Amino acid sequence: MMPTNSSPHVGGQPGPGRPPLRALLTLALATVFALLPTAPAAASHMSHLAAPPSSPAVAPPAPANPAPAPTAPQRPDIMVPSHQDNGLAVRITRISPAVLTGEGSISVSGTILNSSSETVQDPYVELTQPWATPSTSADLISQLAGEEWGTHTVWSATVTMTLAPGASGRFSISVPTSSLGLTDTDMWGARVIGVHVDAWGAAGVDRTVLVWDPQGRTGSTSMGVLVPWTAANDPLKSPDTASSGALPYASTGAGLMEVMRIPGVSLAVEPGLLMGPQSGDSSEGEADAPLPEGLTTGEGSAFWRTLLSADELVALPAKDADVGLAVATSSTLLPQMVLATRSEVAPALRRISSALDAAQSTQGAQSGAVEGAQSHTTTGPAPVDDAHSASGNAGASGVPGATVPKVVEGVVWPTSSFGRPLLATVPKDLVIAPPGAMPLSDGDSVTPPARIQVDADSGAVVAGSGSATSATVLVPHRDLSELLAWQPDDEETALDQHQLLAALGALTARSTAGAGGAHLVALPRDTTIDAGLAGRIRALVEHPWIRGATLTQVASSTPSTLPRTATPGPTLSEGDLSNARSVAAHAGQLEKLVAAVDDPAAVHSFVQDDLMGALRTDLAPETRTGLTGRFGTRVTDLMHGIAVESSGTVNLINKEARFPVRVRSSLPWPVHVKVSLRPSDPRLSVTAPAQVTVPAHASVTAEVPVEAIGSGDLHVTYEVRTPGGHVLDASSKVFVRLRAGWEDAATAVAAVLVGIAFVWGVARSVRKRLRARAGGVSGDEGGTSDAASAQEVEDSGGSEESARAQDPGPPTESLPDSGAD
Repeated sequence: MMPTNSSPHVGGQPGPGRPPLRALLTLALATVFALLPTAPAAASHMSHLAAPPSSPAVAPPAPANPAPAPTAPQRPDIMVPSHQDNGLAVRITRISPAVLTGEGSISVSGTILNSSSETVQDPYVELTQPWATPSTSADLISQLAGEEWGTHTVWSATVTMTLAPGASGRFSISVPTSSLGLTDTDMWGARVIGVHVDAWGAAGVDRTVLVWDPQGRTGSTSMGVLVPWTAANDPLKSPDTASSGALPYASTGAGLMEVMRIPGVSLAVEPGLLMGPQSGDSSEGEADAPLPEGLTTGEGSAFWRTLLSADELVALPAKDADVGLAVATSSTLLPQMVLATRSEVAPALRRISSALDAAQSTQGAQSGAVEGAQSHTTTGPAPVDDAHSASGNAGASGVPGATVPKVVEGVVWPTSSFGRPLLATVPKDLVIAPPGAMPLSDGDSVTPPARIQVDADSGAVVAGSGSATSATVLVPHRDLSELLAWQPDDEETALDQHQLLAALGALTARSTAGAGGAHLVALPRDTTIDAGLAGRIRALVEHPWIRGATLTQVASSTPSTLPRTATPGPTLSEGDLSNARSVAAHAGQLEKLVAAVDDPAAVHSFVQDDLMGALRTDLAPETRTGLTGRFGTRVTDLMHGIAVESSGTVNLINKEARFPVRVRSSLPWPVHVKVSLRPSDPRLSVTAPAQVTVPAHASVTAEVPVEAIGSGDLHVTYEVRTPGGHVLDASSKVFVRLRAGWEDAATAVAAVLVGIAFVWGVARSVRKRLRARAGGVSGDEGGTSDAASAQEVEDSGGSEESARAQDPGPPTESLPDSGAD
């Protein structure tokens, strides 16, 4: 869009009757205009008005070209095209100083490209400025775009020079600050300036932002920057990592180290990035989790010590799973599973700290041993400078020893599903809203502080520190969040971006001066972390009007009570919601098994990658669907890890018995189960299920008490359940021959046999006594002979009994006494 009321000399044709006197008067000014064409055809027509200023310029670093990273964010709305080309392409690439304080002049440099088909002769240059001072970001955008803002010329000059078609050259302008009209210190901050070039048929204009920070300025604000470090933007996982086998701590990791050192930056990290490669099937506890690769190397130690020296770190869920997406499924279990993984960050940091300390102690001991050996074998100074090596490591890390920073776990930072259901689910946690959410009801006249208290039921902002049903919400600055994350692709755009960051920070501080509160800038998950990001953060926060603040400090600041629109409901596609509900269903099945083990965390760790990955909103929908299917398959396999070993036909002849059931487990953890039977006939019933613990990768026999009535053939189904009653296995059956009457018949026959034997024994005893009496009556007649005969019989009988005692004969099976009649 072309400006409608800018200087009349920029718009394709020069102003009528351009006075030569104006150019002559301009030559008398203590200004500078230098046009240095790069094309050979224009070099001979170079015209210098003055030498470039010798004062050092402040310019942003060149845009970084890091290793392949996630898709860059879209161009932010505030980065409107600030130039209009009509045969001449004017680009401002440097402004010095970037922040004007008490300097006597400013220097503006850039390039001019003749994009027309005609040779440009004697261009006329103006430096213009809008009459009004921008007070909001909307004003700033409008002035940069050249929309209906009256401007005035603060500097102009005509140059005798020639630019052939396609030729380009550089220019430098030095303008006294007294011509800028900087007098009202209450209106400090952003100023838009433009460079207009007109050359009799060709014209062009470019605009940028100047920041004015006068002495006596009032107003400053606290501001924090929340930077995500997740699998989506991990600078340590470049494509070269897999081939080299080493993490690029000194290359792409250097940008993250630089970002971590900036005051006011809070790093939000997921736990998996604090661990080394591990198998998803591992059943090891968190104490045995692997350490990051190259942790104790020189570059690795410097990187991790920088992380450990941070003021605070924010714990994200594993795989940066979206808590809001889990809440949208209406499951109470799934959000709890996601939030519980935040507690893995602090133990991982402690393991890293301990490993670094141990490595440092070992290195110190080895160095001492080397020094001692050298002191006994050499007379000169030691050739190894161990003190220099130690001080070098300490200097690189910023701390002499590893420390553990404060870890903030009670933070919920959804990626796509902020809304009232989320606030109602996590009323005690700090919730990070999307940038610009819940805008002011009466427009954007001021930039409100980040903290608000929101009623979880109604979604309305409440006054003060809230109530028992209100949640603490931080609303990040939308324009600053988008602008900070965006990567420029050329030098002039990088300049505009840095100047806009400083200007927006100044506008924010000026609009909230004396109102209290703090502001937050939250970067998107796919923000590239490199030296370029560090430079942009510094362009925002390293100014007198910005006080760096951690996330905890922003959360404890004074809440804003300005009227805002109510909290919206979550906006999710039907596909995302359907996929999340499938995840919740599988998680519900898994939790039934979790209730049967002694270490639930081990089970969760076994499937965590698939479960949390299915809730990552930065992945493509088809990728999340695949992870959901894989998670469901793994849950099914786990649930089938407990089974009954098959057996042959079982014969049951007792009324009461203990039915043996062999249960095996292929799971890596002991599992508590209840074993029962489901007969196909009521003649067999289970008294109570048997409770057993099946060891890991082993089997155990459970004895189920049963009662039987009558006889018959039936089928019995084995049932293995969790202590909570969920069926783990009911697929095996066994054929049972029930002969419960045989026990009664056998008992009756045995009783009859015992009775017969008893009667027989009694009758035999009576007969023997009767015989003894009859022998006593006839004893008088042959007493002597009878007595001798009786004695002989007794002796003979005693010998026979003695012989039988020595030779008992063949064994018998519970038979009655075997005496003869």
